[in-house]
Amino acid sequence: MAEGEKKLFFGQVNFCRVVGLLSVCLFSCQIAFAQQEGSILPIQTRTAIVKPGLAAPPIGLTDLNGKIIPAVVPGKLNVLVALTSLEDLDGLQHFNDVYEKWKNEVEFLFVMRSGAAQIKGTWTKNKLTLPTALQAHSEFFKQYNASAPTLVLVDAKGIVRYNGDWRIDPESLNRYIEEELHRQPNTTEALPQLTFLPKKKISYEVVPVLLNIGDRVEKDDFRGLDGTDIPVFYQEKPTVLFLWMNYTPLAAIDEMMPLAQGLKDELGDTVKVYTINGSREDKALERIMARYHTTVPLLRGGKFLQYARTFPAVVVIDQEGVVRARFLKLPTEAELKAVLPATEKAR
Repeated sequence: MAEGEKKLFFGQVNFCRVVGLLSVCLFSCQIAFAQQEGSILPIQTRTAIVKPGLAAPPIGLTDLNGKIIPAVVPGKLNVLVALTSLEDLDGLQHFNDVYEKWKNEVEFLFVMRSGAAQIKGTWTKNKLTLPTALQAHSEFFKQYNASAPTLVLVDAKGIVRYNGDWRIDPESLNRYIEEELHRQPNTTEALPQLTFLPKKKISYEVVPVLLNIGDRVEKDDFRGLDGTDIPVFYQEKPTVLFLWMNYTPLAAIDEMMPLAQGLKDELGDTVKVYTINGSREDKALERIMARYHTTVPLLRGGKFLQYARTFPAVVVIDQEGVVRARFLKLPTEAELKAVLPATEKAR
């Protein structure tokens, strides 16, 4: 084959590959795009290889500990979910809730391609308990469904009853499982009536505008460690905010906590002193705070990013609510007092 013919040939092959991949994506998405929340889902997608009514192919998968396990357990109702990513945590949580309800009576298995360590970490972080296995050689894609995410339901006789979209209302899956488990022998099995539940739209928090020196702020709404709402009014007394994150180096926190405590002890109730944590990990925060014995109130949340963008930081607000100073590295006690409005104890 001449050089020019080779290039043309391989160019055509690559083009066909791209077209094939696009076709699979379009087929797998077409039905989902046409569905509305609450509508009954078709029992199969166009990419389904084993059709509902046929026997489930016997394939082996590898669990997260390296053990070979069957994809389908004979004699039990089986729920298989194939995924390619762990991004839809809401969908995973829905299935986890269903799994926890029926785990003693129904076999559940989540099928991924790889990444045992990442899966374990995601499961632990989000308190998920889903049984999971890996398909080392695309066994599921080759014998069950060519696309993912996909849900497959296999009855106790080993017959596939559903091979389609996984974005389902968990209550409709609960109803189907309950009907199957209580269906009388030798009665006709009803088709799964699974209803569509679209992926939850992600709402992004709006980053507040950074306060400049001289700007005025009236109040902010924080939370205590127990989740109670704690409004802070920047009036009547000067306020000093010590801002930090869970990832702030412990050496900096070790320096910041005594500084905040010393300021509170010396100036008493003439100045309001708070430490503000902007992270969301409760357990990490509890471990850090266990290192210190402090009477300075610890607050969370609020419009944290309106005070600073790097941490630790210290912000001083006067009794009129005017921002007087922002330190992007921990100041000395003398530097703090120099910018604090005069109080009887600070004079």
